Amino acid sequence: MAATDRERIIEALRTLAPGHPVSRIWGRGEWATPDDAQEGNAWAADVEDVADLVLRALNRR
Repeated sequence: MAATDRERIIEALRTLAPGHPVSRIWGRGEWATPDDAQEGNAWAADVEDVADLVLRALNRR
């Protein structure tokens, strides 16, 4: 069975970090420095949620 676009996006996101499966993606604030640790995080989302956002953005074109 062929993978859906969503499944391919999820797989790509899960393999962002070589050797470490990704389940959650954290976004750093533009103000964040390497010394900020978790205080520099502006948002977090599961890879499935990010995939849905990507698909919605692509469908708007």
